[in-house]
Amino acid sequence: MADTEASKALVQRYLEAFRTFDPDVYFPFLAENPTYMAGMNIRQGRDAFKRNTDAGKLLYPRPEEARNEIIATIAEGDWVAVLLKRFAPTNKVDDYENLYGMFFEIRDGKIQTQVELMDFRVSTDKFDLSVLGTDF
Repeated sequence: MADTEASKALVQRYLEAFRTFDPDVYFPFLAENPTYMAGMNIRQGRDAFKRNTDAGKLLYPRPEEARNEIIATIAEGDWVAVLLKRFAPTNKVDDYENLYGMFFEIRDGKIQTQVELMDFRVSTDKFDLSVLGTDF
């Protein structure tokens, strides 16, 4: 059985690293071949995470102004769930606010799986998604 308090602490550190959009900062937290899921967009490998943060750089032009308000963190077994509100200026508006459910599978002290769920109606309205092109 996983140490749930250690897993929750790992996820908190990882969330801070991930929001930098810098693979050199967040890659050390990832398993060798992790899975990234945003809704039903499921991708494998570290390149999937980099692709997401590369898009993040376009969508959040001032990442230093973004902040997360953690509402709840729950851990059971190998999984940690985080409910949070994200506030940030985007490439379209200055007042993005959305609710995220994030789930992390921890294996051997590393993030094996990251799942993000959000209200896509809000994000579609608050981002200029055309900057991502057609293959995202």
